[in-house]
Amino acid sequence: MRCSSGAIGSASAESSSWFPVQLNNRPISDERRHLCSASSREIPEEGHVKALLRSLPLVALVAAAPVFTGCEQKANTPNYESRVQDRLKDAKLDDVNANWKNDEKALHLSGKVKAEAEKQRAEVLASEVVGTSGRVVNEVKVENVDTNEADNQIEQRLDKMFKEDAQRDPDTTDLTFHSKAGVVTITGDAPSQDIKDRVTAKVRSVDGVKDVVNDLEIKPGKAQSTKTPKTK
Repeated sequence: MRCSSGAIGSASAESSSWFPVQLNNRPISDERRHLCSASSREIPEEGHVKALLRSLPLVALVAAAPVFTGCEQKANTPNYESRVQDRLKDAKLDDVNANWKNDEKALHLSGKVKAEAEKQRAEVLASEVVGTSGRVVNEVKVENVDTNEADNQIEQRLDKMFKEDAQRDPDTTDLTFHSKAGVVTITGDAPSQDIKDRVTAKVRSVDGVKDVVNDLEIKPGKAQSTKTPKTK
């Protein structure tokens, strides 16, 4: 059915005294007149259409914002592990593994090599990738070099040091030390960041310690412990 509001208006003006109105020699019933009127009301006003068109670019920009934000965050988080692994592979150091720990801002190297020079080479390559964004913890073992005895001695020295300090500094007694190729990992709890940093400094001062990984959890208000330090 074709409806023309102009035609209806014209017909009404000419024949306002009789109904139904005749359009193109065809009478328009009340039902058809109602449908035409309803259809004309469904057409939005020109101002509304323009406002809708103006808002479309803004809506599209808002919808795309999470996508751009996600891309930016991903770009700001380099994949150190894969990049270091590629460098190690190129250097024929296939038995060395890289593991980035974001909470420590540290790249851990593990595995084994045939000579001390290869171990140092792996650390240099990893440091070039990480740069100033973190540090490299070299836990790589050299074949035919038994570090177990040296690691045991380090753990014993740490145990003795913190046991002797227990009465003077009870906040540093509930600790566990594990040495691997001279890299000491500390676990346990600390009541504050200051205590955690103090433990790190003490461990670094021990002969034979090459690096320290402090995994102490800070628990403010934790009751002071009287336990003896433990070694793995």
